[in-house]
Amino acid sequence: MGEEVKDGIQAGWNNWRAAYGVLCDKNAPLRLQGKFHKAVVRPAMLHGTETASMTKTEEKKMDTADTRALRLVSGVPREDRIRNEYIRGSTKVVEICKKVQERRLK
Repeated sequence: MGEEVKDGIQAGWNNWRAAYGVLCDKNAPLRLQGKFHKAVVRPAMLHGTETASMTKTEEKKMDTADTRALRLVSGVPREDRIRNEYIRGSTKVVEICKKVQERRLK
């Protein structure tokens, strides 16, 4: 499962780079950028995660990659010491590990 998680994260970043113009547009509202993130980046990261069990470290890797992408979208660097919950709240995006659990239950 470790390789699948790594491949999923890489696919998510590839999609993020392809949609860079929309995701990092300063004129677009932050909630719209969050919706675009949920529609483009997240499905690529989550592809195939509902069939196999993941360890806590793999979940943490996915959550870290997702949070980094959201920080880049919102334009908030880590040095500003703004909590991840605030960034997730402003973009209306839930944690990726909760989405993994939701997909498994489906």
